[in-house]
Amino acid sequence: MNLNLLKQNIRDNWKSGLAVALINIPLSISLAVVSLGSGSANAPLLGLITAIWAGLCAAIFASNKHNIYGPAGALSGIILAFVMQKTGNIIYVPILAIVAGIIIMIISFLRLTRFITLIPSSALHGFLLGVGVIIATSQLNSAFGVIPHAQHEALYQNIIQTFSQISEIHWPTFILFLVSFIFLLVMKRFVPKIPGAIPLTVIGILIGGGLNYLQWAHMLPGAFLGIQTIASKFPSLSFSLMDMPNFSNIELNLFSNLETLKIILRFSFVIAVIAILETIISAKISEKMTKQSFDKDREVFGLGLANIVSGIVGGLPATAVLVRMAFNVKNGATSRMSAALTAIFTLIIGWLLFDFFKLLPMPVIAAILMNIAIGMIDVNLYKNIHSLDKVSFYLTLFVAFVTIADDPITGIILGNAIILIVFIGKVSKGNIDVTVFRNHIFFDKLRLSEYVKIQNPHDIIIYRFTGTLNYLNIEGQLEQVKQLKEPKTVIFSFGQVNSIDIDGIETFEEIFSFLEKQGIEIYFTGISNPYVETILRKIPIYKEIEKSGNIYKSSAFVLDKLGLSSEKKS
Repeated sequence: MNLNLLKQNIRDNWKSGLAVALINIPLSISLAVVSLGSGSANAPLLGLITAIWAGLCAAIFASNKHNIYGPAGALSGIILAFVMQKTGNIIYVPILAIVAGIIIMIISFLRLTRFITLIPSSALHGFLLGVGVIIATSQLNSAFGVIPHAQHEALYQNIIQTFSQISEIHWPTFILFLVSFIFLLVMKRFVPKIPGAIPLTVIGILIGGGLNYLQWAHMLPGAFLGIQTIASKFPSLSFSLMDMPNFSNIELNLFSNLETLKIILRFSFVIAVIAILETIISAKISEKMTKQSFDKDREVFGLGLANIVSGIVGGLPATAVLVRMAFNVKNGATSRMSAALTAIFTLIIGWLLFDFFKLLPMPVIAAILMNIAIGMIDVNLYKNIHSLDKVSFYLTLFVAFVTIADDPITGIILGNAIILIVFIGKVSKGNIDVTVFRNHIFFDKLRLSEYVKIQNPHDIIIYRFTGTLNYLNIEGQLEQVKQLKEPKTVIFSFGQVNSIDIDGIETFEEIFSFLEKQGIEIYFTGISNPYVETILRKIPIYKEIEKSGNIYKSSAFVLDKLGLSSEKKS
C-alpha cells in the first residue's frame, strides 16, 4: 500500500474507527467484569487489553472489512462458568484464549469451518438465550448493591443467595442502576443511531467523579457511600498494555493437575466453536449490508491468531461482535483500516482517560450489561420459531435451561445431541413420494405412507430413491415397502441416488425378496451413476431382473412398454 493510499484510507475510516472505539471501551470493560466475576483484581483492564490486541491482530490478518473483534457477550457466559469451576483462580483465562486460538487455527488449516457452522440454529438460539440470562442474573448484586455472604459454583444458588439478602438492598445503588437502565431503553427507542452506552458512560463518569469529590470533601450523605465504582471495586487497578501471567507457573500447575487441564481443553473447544459461529455470522451479515465478500477460511485464521495474541498478553478469548460490526458499517467504514483505528483509538483513549473510566459506578456497568443481555434475548425470534416449528422451539428452551442450570458447554453439546437424534428420527422414517398409475392412467403423486392406505391390486407405482441410501434411512423405507401388498408393478428409479452403503445393499435384498413373494413385478430404471451401478450389480436379485429384461434407462420407457397413458409420466 503506497503512502497516498494509506493516507486516503485513514481519512476515509478515522471517524468510524473513533465512533466504534467510544462504544468499544465501555462494552469491553463491562463484558470483562461479567466474564471474570469477582475473581479478578483487574478485570476492566483485561477487557481493554483484549479489545486492543485482538482487534488490531484481526484487522491485519482477517478477511472481512467491517468485523470488530473483542470481548463478547456470547463468550462471557462460558468464561464465567469456567471461572466458577474449581480451577484455582483466573490466571488460566489467558490459557483459554491461547488454546481456543490454536483449535481455531487447526480448524482453519484443515478447512473444517463449514462443519463447525452446521450447528442447528435452535441450539445456537437456546445457547444465546441461556447466556443472556446468565449475564443478566450475574449483575443482580451490582444492581442491588448487595454483597453476598457466600459465593456458589452454581448460578441458581448465587441467585437464591442474592434474593435471600434482598433486605440488604442499597437503595441509592439500585436507583442509579434503574435510572441508567431506563436511560438505555429510552436511547434505543428514540435515538437508535447513537448507542446509549456512549452517553451513559460519560454521565456515569461524571456521577462517579461527583461522588468521589463529595466524599473527599466530606459532603456526601452516609447513604451514598455504598455506591461502588470500578476504582473502589478494583483498588489496585492501573493501565497497562499487557498483563502477562507467569506462564512457567501455569505450565507447572497444569501438568500436575490433569483435571484442570481437561477442564481447560473442554471449555477452550466450546469457546472456539462459539467464536467461529459469532465471527462468521457477523461477517455474513456484514456481507449482506455492504455487498462486499470475504474469505471464510482467512477470517477464521485471523480469529485464531487474535485469540492467541490476546492470551499471550494476558487478555480474554475474543470474537467478532455483531453490534460493533453494524455500528462500524453505519458510521461509514470502508476497509479493515477502521478496525485497526478502532484498536488504536481504544488504546489512546483508554490510556489517557483510564483514571476517568475507573470512576464508572458498578450499577451503571450493570445497566449496560443488562441491556446487552436483553439484546441477546429476542422474544420475537422465539415466537417465530414457535410458529414455524414447535419441536425446535422446545429444543431451544431446553438448551437454554441446561445452559443456565448446569453450564453453557453441557447446554450446547446436549442440545446438539438431542437435535441430531430428532433429525435422525425424521430421516429414518424414509418418507418417499410415489407416482401412482391406476386403470392405465396417471392417478396421483403422494407419500408412500399415504399410498399404502389406498393401494389397489392393479396399481403401477414409480418408487424414487433419492440421495444417499444408508443405515439412517433405508430401514425406514423397508418398513414402508413391507406394507405394499396390492400393486401389480413397482418401478424403482435410481436416477437421483448418489451412493449406497452396506446397510443399503443388505436392505435391498430384503425389499426385493419381499416384493417377489407378494407376486409384484419389479423394474429398475435410471441407473446412470457408475458407482451406484457397480454396487447394484453385486446384489443377486439385480442379475435376475437383468435376465428378465426389466432394467431400463428411464421410467418413461417402462410405462410405454406397459401401455400406460402418456398424459402424465412423471
